[in-house]
Amino acid sequence: CWLDQGLNIFLLVAYSDSIRNQEFQRYDGWYNNLANRDWGSAGSRLHRDSPSNYEDGVYMMNLSLPSARVLSDLVFRGDAGIPNARNLTSMFAFFSQVVAYEIMASTATSCPLEIMKIPVPPGDPVYDIDGTGTNIPFTRAKYDKQTGQGFNSPREQVSSSALWASCYALKALRT
Repeated sequence: CWLDQGLNIFLLVAYSDSIRNQEFQRYDGWYNNLANRDWGSAGSRLHRDSPSNYEDGVYMMNLSLPSARVLSDLVFRGDAGIPNARNLTSMFAFFSQVVAYEIMASTATSCPLEIMKIPVPPGDPVYDIDGTGTNIPFTRAKYDKQTGQGFNSPREQVSSSALWASCYALKALRT
């Protein structure tokens, strides 16, 4: 019927006009936050809530800070079924794993490659059962080459991900 066709055309035109006036988020993350257009976008600098703490104030890893392995052990060690003094549940470990995975997946390695070592305490129950003392090797993350040149511009890492908590990462953990 010509009336149905006319109504369909009218609805299509009205729908097209309403879509034209809507804003959509970009797939690469740019301009999704108009106040801070590069937040969460691939290739942008990672956000810092506190100032960097490099050994030399510019780019050298600060070896006076606690080992990442020691911190991990302090946060996650505990007997099953015993209340946590920090009021954390076991879900904290799983949520932290998602965050850690996202950080690892969103950071490319630096160029040139910088291989560093995380010291493991002697006798660590996972990484140094024999008590010989060892290290966990890792590569430093990709950074903005315009940073790390002096005290006024300490090294800033770059995100390779377009999202902060990728739905793909969360979905992979649920399956």
